[in-house]
Amino acid sequence: MKKIAILTMGVRLKDEKGYTRFGYLAEFLTGMGYQVDLITTTFQHWEKAQRDLKKIKKDVKAGTYPYKLRFIYEPGYRKNIDPLRVISHRMAAKNLKKMLEKGPSDGKDYDLIYAEIPTTLSPPPACPAAAPTPGRGRFPWPTTGSSFWTSCPSSPRRCWRSSASRWSATCCSIR
Repeated sequence: MKKIAILTMGVRLKDEKGYTRFGYLAEFLTGMGYQVDLITTTFQHWEKAQRDLKKIKKDVKAGTYPYKLRFIYEPGYRKNIDPLRVISHRMAAKNLKKMLEKGPSDGKDYDLIYAEIPTTLSPPPACPAAAPTPGRGRFPWPTTGSSFWTSCPSSPRRCWRSSASRWSATCCSIR
């Protein structure tokens, strides 16, 4: 069975606000026979609060999610345009790197990692963590970028071009 990780900071879990597409994608891929890990943060970005992980754990035991959930600690922030958001995202990036270096709990590497992460997660610390080590093979890492304002707030158009090329060079290549 092929194993896929979906990385997103903005997924809506049961009784939360947020994007539904990543939960839908995880359910769809699980239904197609893939083993899926949905990796997200402990911070719920729409509510600007930490997720209730005890409640989520109960939902997991009750079978609410057909895929596996993994959480990265993120301290959070109060407003969307806030220096604390950048700090919070960088902390999440460091924790993501640690998680990916450690690998999945079952010891089986991912065949594909799909990432929707903001540029504040800075691909250099996050992406190389999952790059194959000798003997682990190669796999694709497609990405969807978001939150480009934090990379270059003074010139969004120039920022988009430079960020997009940095993303494609860093994360989208097949390693």
